[in-house]
Amino acid sequence: MPSTAPDEAPVRVTAKGPSNVLLVQNLRDPATPYSGAPRMREALGSRARVVAVDSGGHGPT
Repeated sequence: MPSTAPDEAPVRVTAKGPSNVLLVQNLRDPATPYSGAPRMREALGSRARVVAVDSGGHGPT
């Protein structure tokens, strides 16, 4: 039976790093709910911005 363990350790998200992070999020994405975008923006600190798009779907169309 194949292993289900991740290949790499999880990445810790902090407010340190480049200051040019842009998060783009659909408001009605069924796979990644909008509620995660503000939480990720908070974790990244003032170096990130969120652009919310009034759309649905997941991935490019």
